[in-house]
Amino acid sequence: MAFTENHGAKLYYDTQGAGTPLTLVMGLGGTSGWWFAQTPAFAERHNVILLDNRGTGRTQTSDPNYTMELMADDVIAVLDAAGIEKTHLCGISMGGMISQHVALRHPHRVDRLVLACTTPGGMNAVHPSPEVVEALTMQGDGEDLLQAFQAVAGILFPADYLNENMAPLMMMFAEQGLMPPTKLTLANQIGAVMGHDTYDRLGEIHHETLVVHGEADVLVPPGNADILAERIPNARLQLFADGGHGFNIQFRDEFNTAILDFLG
Repeated sequence: MAFTENHGAKLYYDTQGAGTPLTLVMGLGGTSGWWFAQTPAFAERHNVILLDNRGTGRTQTSDPNYTMELMADDVIAVLDAAGIEKTHLCGISMGGMISQHVALRHPHRVDRLVLACTTPGGMNAVHPSPEVVEALTMQGDGEDLLQAFQAVAGILFPADYLNENMAPLMMMFAEQGLMPPTKLTLANQIGAVMGHDTYDRLGEIHHETLVVHGEADVLVPPGNADILAERIPNARLQLFADGGHGFNIQFRDEFNTAILDFLG
């Protein structure tokens, strides 16, 4: 566990395992601990670099003006502090947006790229319904993890899966001791998401890229995966039938295998 600084933020990061570097970038409001379903498996083969995005977990900043470019540079600041020159990069949801900007702004720092349940943003993206957006913002204020999880569970997982797994999911999240976001953090990060648009620049990403997405994702509809896979020159697409936005947890083993097989 360590800290570094970038543009007014004290950035928390951690490294686990050994081998080829693999940096994991979490989504909206999530901390590095939200990779709990992936980190143990990935660390068996890779030097896994984890960070808390600005405003989440142990990373704090007084600057409310978040942008994707700024958060991409946060990733680079962490890599510099950890002594990592080049890394595989895996981003999920908002983390996938950040990862696109890392690949565009700092292409020489990225080896292979994984974009999970994410979007190119802008007018050309496939957007969620207003009801889903409203549910996303109806979280608590960083005090009760389980209350926060219950507020968003319906947009993370399909109803059938939730009906069968709500109790074990609640237990699993409680055991992780994760830190929920504050309303201020959500607002600041949503501001960055609203400004994200890489559609016209996706052809500039020449890294070997794996795009993975759940076919039942209501928060980031799977049509966005089609756009990414079509416009990134060296991309391949893998869809998960019945997978919701939280398909990395819902299909933990399948997700982990897909990523590890792609990274080699």
